Amino acid sequence: MMTTARLWLMLLTHTGEGTVPRKTRIAASFTAVAVVLAACGGNRDGSSVADSTTVDNTTPVESVQPTFQPLSAGTLMVCADMTNPPFGFRDGSRNDAGFDIDLLSAIARRYGLNATIKETPTDSIVVALTDDVCDVGASGTTVPGDPGRGVMFADSYLDGDLALLVRNDDAEALTDLETLKGKTIAVEAGSPGEKYVRENSSDVKLKTFGDAVSMFRALESRQVDATVNDLGVSALRAAEPAATVKITTTFTTGRKLGFLVRNDNLALQNDINEALNIFRASGTYDEIYKRYFGNTGS
Repeated sequence: MMTTARLWLMLLTHTGEGTVPRKTRIAASFTAVAVVLAACGGNRDGSSVADSTTVDNTTPVESVQPTFQPLSAGTLMVCADMTNPPFGFRDGSRNDAGFDIDLLSAIARRYGLNATIKETPTDSIVVALTDDVCDVGASGTTVPGDPGRGVMFADSYLDGDLALLVRNDDAEALTDLETLKGKTIAVEAGSPGEKYVRENSSDVKLKTFGDAVSMFRALESRQVDATVNDLGVSALRAAEPAATVKITTTFTTGRKLGFLVRNDNLALQNDINEALNIFRASGTYDEIYKRYFGNTGS
């Protein structure tokens, strides 16, 4: 359920470069976010499930021959954390969904393959790749750089922006880090949100939490004044039916998200990069993006 969704957004910490709030990108996102929220409403106990091919196949994609050799004939094996909305999750019908999942499904179909999702915790994806369990790893992972351990990134497919979340009754007053001087901001320990606040404000108090759910609950119970966290997950929290919080601004961080492949699989890396470029030019990327993030730009 959405109240147990976990955000595992990074293998690496990347220094943010921008500090530009983008308030105009917020309101339009909630229609799409609410759809994702409803889809997540089914019971998900977090237990391991069999590999699944019930991914979105509605986006039209022109098919070409791949230059890489998949581990399993006719299949793109994807290791993904499926407790990570809006990137990967199982909907109320136990179908695989999420921005990463739909995008990789479209990439698979471009190369005449079916995407098969192997549910894998984020901290096990690198090992799964190097052990040839899957062709590609997806977990909303931060680029750039090679994280070592035998894997590398394809080109970035999404900006990893952050959001400022406050209680509804503080929304007019708390609109940026400047207005939070002397107040307490909750962040996940070791997260991009913590890094961003530490680098961009010395006048706030920071309180760290081990997970996003605890952090959001602290805000809603008035233990803290605001949270800074991933835009997608923050928007999902704000779109819950009984939400008492809202996003008042977003922050451009310079973080980029990318898919992981083995570092000896240059052909797959190139094919993913080519597909992303084609999808951006054809509108396929925008169609999938709006499914999960609305008209917030990409």
